[in-house]
Amino acid sequence: MTRFLVIFLIALIALIILWPYLNRLGFGQPISAARVERPFGKLYIIVATSLALSVLLSGLMWWVGH
Repeated sequence: MTRFLVIFLIALIALIILWPYLNRLGFGQPISAARVERPFGKLYIIVATSLALSVLLSGLMWWVGH
């Protein structure tokens, strides 16, 4: 179970890092995302998805702990 969570988090971090490049391929801006523009590039903070994943993973970790 721990291995799955580690792989999932690594994949999620990779997706977040690669999002600006995926945007150039035509994926567009995700729904309910905050867009931060800096001189070095653009950063998308996916608010709803991050919140949902946080609640889901917190519940899963609580369930596994009991």
